[in-house]
This record gives sequence, structure tokens and C-alpha cells, in this order.
Amino acid sequence: MKGKILYGLILATIIAWGCTPSPETLVEVSTDEGENQAASKIEYYSHGDRFTWNGIVVFNNQWGRDQATNPDKYQVIRLTDDNKIQFDYKWAGNTSAVKGYPTFIVGWHFGNPGGWMTPQGSFGLPARISDNKAFYSSISGTHYNNRTYTEIMNLSWDIWLANSPNPSGPNGEIMIWPWRQNQQPIGSRQATVTIWGATWDVYRGTMSAGGYSWTVVSYIRRSGTLSIGGNLRDFINDARNRGWFSSSMYIVGIECGNEIIQGHGRFEYTNYTIRP
Repeated sequence: MKGKILYGLILATIIAWGCTPSPETLVEVSTDEGENQAASKIEYYSHGDRFTWNGIVVFNNQWGRDQATNPDKYQVIRLTDDNKIQFDYKWAGNTSAVKGYPTFIVGWHFGNPGGWMTPQGSFGLPARISDNKAFYSSISGTHYNNRTYTEIMNLSWDIWLANSPNPSGPNGEIMIWPWRQNQQPIGSRQATVTIWGATWDVYRGTMSAGGYSWTVVSYIRRSGTLSIGGNLRDFINDARNRGWFSSSMYIVGIECGNEIIQGHGRFEYTNYTIRP
């Protein structure tokens, strides 16, 4: 369903009572202290729905929704009156397939719909790897688990690389996972590195979709966190210096969100920034 809906929801109440209202149900609730829960300014349910927040596109990506087996499946992106971003989800089945990736996007996105989500030139994109341009990014969030299913998911930056500044498909991908629950990256472990003051395992594999095939390099933080930030260039340089990507390639898109294979709950973010 596409549109703007006023919606109040306290997930703690859902967790405590083990019940779930329909995501299309309009409810008005209060805390135990009698304080009203903030109503939503914007709320979207359908794949491909999006809105802009601080110049960044918030995108309801449900590219693997057909792999879900639960009849009450849903994924919601929401902007609340107190300027928080919430991702609500309920996905189950096929524990090897990503169902949704609610995400913040700048630049180019691969998918359907795809293409440039923010204007070319904004946020420093596209940029050649050889330009050594900095991309400072930070995120701060909280995760609520309704415990209906075993959770399989992550928090991840997704950096799209291409051989041209205006591609039709990707030629490379760098993923940065500061947090995960029971999810495994593509490929096999290649190395261990220290970046942003933490230890990361480095994986490399191959992904194919939409008639394209490309190398995926994933950095998996050993100690998980939902609040983290730094210069994404540190990861790009590491992958380039290992010979996995050419300096002539372009950085065309940068996303950050939650890949969800299975689970029922909410991610809530009070901050997300990306700047060159």
C-alpha cells in the first residue's frame, strides 16, 4: 500500500504479549506513563516505495519477497514525528535467501526499480577509485526482536562499483557488516584486517543477478554494533590494494540498511549520515 498513514506502535507491547497487529491497522497507543507514542509522518509498505530524508533516499527494498513463506509477511519503512527512521519487518522461510533490504541510498542503485536515486554529482558520486575521495558515513540504531522466528540478518553498507560512471549493471560490490545475526557472507574468508579500530574478517565471492555477474568483497566485524562510523574509503582502499578491484573503476552508489533473511521486529535509527 502506497501513501502516508498516521500510525502509532509500541513494539515492546507486541513483544510482551506475543501478538502482532496488521501493519495496515491504524492504532493509537500510550506508554504506561500515559505519554503518547509519536505518530508517523510517512509510512510505506510496498516494494520500491521511497521517501527523502535529509537528502538521502529511504527505500523499501523487498527484492526477495517472493521467497518468504509466511502469509502475514510485511516490511515497512517509516519516518516518525520525532525524526527517527524505523524499519518494521516480518519474514520467514528459505533461510538462504534475502527477503528485504530496507535501506538508505545515495547515488546509483542496482535493482528494479534501479538507476540513480539521487542526482549524479551529489554526495560526490560517481567517483573513480583512483580519486581517493573520502566518504564519511555514520549510523546509530536500535534493534527490537519479537522472537517469532530465528533471526537471520545484518546491518550493512553496500558500495556499488562499475566500469563506467553511468552503468546499466554492477562490476563490483563491497559490503561492510558491522552487525549480523546468524547470516553468512558470500564466498570464503580471505583475510583478517583492522579498520576503524576493530577486527574484520574479509570474504570474497561472486554474485549473479539480472544478467550480470560480479565480485563481492565483504567485511564482517567480529564484535557487532549498530552504532558506528568512519571513512568508507578505508575499506575501498583495502579491497583495491589486494588487487580485487581496479583503480579505474567508479564508485557509483552507497547504501546502508538491513539485509533480512528471516525475523520479526524493528530497526530504529536516530542518525544516518553520508558525506564526501
